Amino acid sequence: MTFWLSYSEEEEPEIVKELKYVPGELLGQLAVRGAGKGNKVEVIVNITRDGKLQITARSGAVVVKGEVQSA
Repeated sequence: MTFWLSYSEEEEPEIVKELKYVPGELLGQLAVRGAGKGNKVEVIVNITRDGKLQITARSGAVVVKGEVQSA
């Protein structure tokens, strides 16, 4: 985790937190069939408190959802 502290003489200090994830092993794959070449694909990745990885991908009317349980 990285922290930055920036402020001017007139302002309160502002703390900016940044969390960096380093890629490791492949956890899963998700295919969006019917997306077509050149079409935009929106991907939402959510990691729950209990370590479950949820992935949702959407391209037009095609929606695909997947989930990976923690070990």
